[in-house]
Amino acid sequence: MKCWQRRLLKGIVALCAALVILLAVVIGIFRLFAPLVPGYRAEVERWAERALERPVSIAHMGARWDWYGPEITLEDVKLYSADGKYVVVTAHEIRLGVTLGALLHGTVSAPSRIILIEPQLSVVRDADGHYSLRGFGGENGKWQQMDWHDAVNVAFSQRAEIIVRDGSVTLLDLRRRATPFVFGDLDLKLDNSADSHALSGGLYLPETFGRTLAFSADVEGQAAHPEAWQWHGQVEGEGLDVPRLLAYWPQYRNPFARGVLNLRAELSGNGARLLTVRTHVNARDLKPADAASHGFSTLSGDVDWSRLDDGWRVRGRDILLAQDEVRWPVSHFDLTRRVDAQGESWQGEASFLRMQDLDTLLGWLPPMLRDRLQGVVAFAPQGDVSELSGAARWQKDRLAAWSVQGKFRDLGVRPAHGFPGFSGMDGAIKLDQA
Repeated sequence: MKCWQRRLLKGIVALCAALVILLAVVIGIFRLFAPLVPGYRAEVERWAERALERPVSIAHMGARWDWYGPEITLEDVKLYSADGKYVVVTAHEIRLGVTLGALLHGTVSAPSRIILIEPQLSVVRDADGHYSLRGFGGENGKWQQMDWHDAVNVAFSQRAEIIVRDGSVTLLDLRRRATPFVFGDLDLKLDNSADSHALSGGLYLPETFGRTLAFSADVEGQAAHPEAWQWHGQVEGEGLDVPRLLAYWPQYRNPFARGVLNLRAELSGNGARLLTVRTHVNARDLKPADAASHGFSTLSGDVDWSRLDDGWRVRGRDILLAQDEVRWPVSHFDLTRRVDAQGESWQGEASFLRMQDLDTLLGWLPPMLRDRLQGVVAFAPQGDVSELSGAARWQKDRLAAWSVQGKFRDLGVRPAHGFPGFSGMDGAIKLDQA
């Protein structure tokens, strides 16, 4: 080995040794001064109130050295409402990351991370279907309300990494007057900067809701202006109870009596405006609430929805439907709706459709789609259709033009809307009405 290489290697080894020794000295000093931290109780408590933007009650406090550096630990913590009248969150421990220099000089600054260990909070759904965070034992036993939008705003405004470990959320639904639902083992991580926020987490669901739910989101935009956020999120659920979850969608009439769903979804949007949804669903034992309608033992596939400048488009791929031993061929569909000043236009295609299932499927659509297509139900169509495509144009709620074509087997419809009925038709069809 050349002389300069040996000197370089020795220098690197010496530097590494010096860094190790320096780190050991720093940790030693920290351990020496850590017992003095409770002496700064008043200052730390005021700092915690500024950092968390809530009055804080602390039973015990101390200091520890984490992998990321020194932390002040606050034990048996209660976070109060802004007016200090009621408890919003309780936590077994809150860890606030600080710099070593701040501890040694007896001063504290804004934390670089906030870790909540076993926090507990409660969410209430009132009689009008609105959600809020509630305190734990407010004045005279009354539950006080805090807008959850404010809580999100406070969290996104923190210039720190926020971590929740082993948390729990209790949902009290005043509409149902049932035992509160507990969502447990909540793990969450929120990393904030001035104009971006990264959120990820997961939790176990109450048994009546399903098994597990995981989520993540990336947000670009200032915390004070959620209407301008550009965001992208992911959700993954296992064993979700379909009718139970849909009951919490106020705008959607729950059409299911039972059903279990595994779901993966990606969503993006701008503020409250949803732009895209991409989902993979795998559902079983879907039974409609209407006893006269049949259900499906299996429903799986990929469904994508995207917003257009003048409407939207929904596409399905690898769609599989089964009723016990009866299975559809794997199929796809594509449906587009556009709106202009004169009216609206629909255009779509499907590789396969069993017409007698159409009534059931239409009953599962959101109200806007279901109401527009409900007229098809009057025909009570029967038979199998393949290579189906069609278009329709409405002007002032009047069907101005339409076209349809496809191949069919044992096709039949009842007479309705001035059209004659027929049955037992095989072959191909192509109809236009300008």
